[in-house]
Amino acid sequence: MLAMIVQTSLPAGWRFFVSPMQSLGGHRARHAPKPRGRVMTRAGLQSVQNWSRRVLPLTMLCLASTFFAPLVTWAEGSAKTGLAALEEEYGFRGAHFGDALSDLKGLKLKAERGVCEKDYTRPGDKLEFGGVALSGVEYSLQNGRLTVVSLLATKEQCNKLYQALVKAYGDDSSSQKAAVASQPFWNANWTSERVRLEIVGPNDCTVTITAPEEAILEERQCREDDRTDASKGR
Repeated sequence: MLAMIVQTSLPAGWRFFVSPMQSLGGHRARHAPKPRGRVMTRAGLQSVQNWSRRVLPLTMLCLASTFFAPLVTWAEGSAKTGLAALEEEYGFRGAHFGDALSDLKGLKLKAERGVCEKDYTRPGDKLEFGGVALSGVEYSLQNGRLTVVSLLATKEQCNKLYQALVKAYGDDSSSQKAAVASQPFWNANWTSERVRLEIVGPNDCTVTITAPEEAILEERQCREDDRTDASKGR
């Protein structure tokens, strides 16, 4: 390989056959083929060897940087944080908005709210967020598709839960930090392009993570289904 690099890199008048053993160590191979064309002198061979020692590391460095640079860029791009990470996940703990009930394994029905909306829990869910204890995690499906995830906490944990949300997603869009510390009732929200997160507290402390577009679509579908059933006398 090195012989090919040397032969193709040098001017035409300098091209000659150099075996890998000669290029790397200066020792003649026992069964090296006879040289073709112009034969290099010992001084010339030493000059080429010195040249290859300088050029080869730079060549390998260029090849390595060309190969690994896209991988580094991809890794940096995939390590999203804050609202960008929530936007990319588009859900919570592997449950994605728009997923059908059949895609969400292990859900257990908790309650029905109207004809189209049902609340589920997932046994084995970790009842904790950012180091703050939760009293429950609920998944709400409309027309059998996930549209809302709710994190529930006690009044005593609500302020800590708000702080955990700030740490995870940055300052809230509604700038409620002062109200959280002093008001008997408050709410704060974070909004990205497709996902909205809101906390209401401190009583009945609830964090809702929603995909508004998914919820609107499913609500419209529910109303259309109701009208269709009514027209058929069901």
